Amino acid sequence: MKFLVAGLILITFSGAALLMRNQWERVERPPVVQAGPERTTRCMVWKAERGKATVWICGSIHLLRETDYPLPEPFNQAFREATVVVTERGQSPEGNDRKEAQAAGMLPAGETLDKKVSPETWKALETWALSSRTDINTMRPLKIWNAAFSVTLISLQHLGFSSALGIESHFVSSAGARKTAGLETLQEQLALFDRLDAKTQERMLLQAIHEQKTLKERSGDMAAAWHEGDAARFASRMSESLQDLPELKKLMLDDRNAAWVPKIEAYLDGTETVMILVGSGHLAGSGSLIDLLEKKGVKVTQMEYRTTRPLMPSAGNKE
Repeated sequence: MKFLVAGLILITFSGAALLMRNQWERVERPPVVQAGPERTTRCMVWKAERGKATVWICGSIHLLRETDYPLPEPFNQAFREATVVVTERGQSPEGNDRKEAQAAGMLPAGETLDKKVSPETWKALETWALSSRTDINTMRPLKIWNAAFSVTLISLQHLGFSSALGIESHFVSSAGARKTAGLETLQEQLALFDRLDAKTQERMLLQAIHEQKTLKERSGDMAAAWHEGDAARFASRMSESLQDLPELKKLMLDDRNAAWVPKIEAYLDGTETVMILVGSGHLAGSGSLIDLLEKKGVKVTQMEYRTTRPLMPSAGNKE
């Protein structure tokens, strides 16, 4: 089963986390993770080296749960060594990112979502709203792509996932005197979805509703794969989810990866140690940042760490 919208939110598009609204309270706490035997596994952190510079490329999950902490040690090592912290999107100097994101996801005055989608899609959204105890009227002013994100964000928050616990929030809030930068702007991120035709946006919305059936299991599986540094699983998941939407794959992954590589190379040609945080979906498979950098002759090494977190059956490991 595809995991499209949740995959975009968790490992591809950091701006989606800003669409989460404070009134959506978490209602389910994940079970406490019991310690198991200590073992070695991979991590979603790569050390990229060329010349004198070191660039830590760190795969993020943009929303995490309390039980996903403490983070794998290579993330903390990268942060300790870094003098610059780079995220997908630069932070607004005014601190209005959340307001800007939510405003960008609203329809023009006088327009409503129920008039933008088919009656069948609106009926499916009404059914979801009733089952999730969500006021359907809060969905009416949203653009179609924002409604798709909102369906999944509400459910993820109910499962204990929070943007405040996401890796970007964790490290940027602790950056202190370190310099911070972004690979793109929030406005550039949000504009991507306005470029999608209404038919594709409606497919996203229907997929978001359909994903609710297995969201708990699949989001937990994705978090487990992240803890194990299972890049191949992320590549498989995104390939499966985007195979029927080549235009979305091009916009969200291929074009952005290609645009980011020269910026990462510029850091590699510098003298500072840099920590780069991007969604883990950008670091897996053909055409990923790791693949593109290796093709340019950059030495890229995936890190390992010791952990006592129990190995989930579906997540690969390396003993």
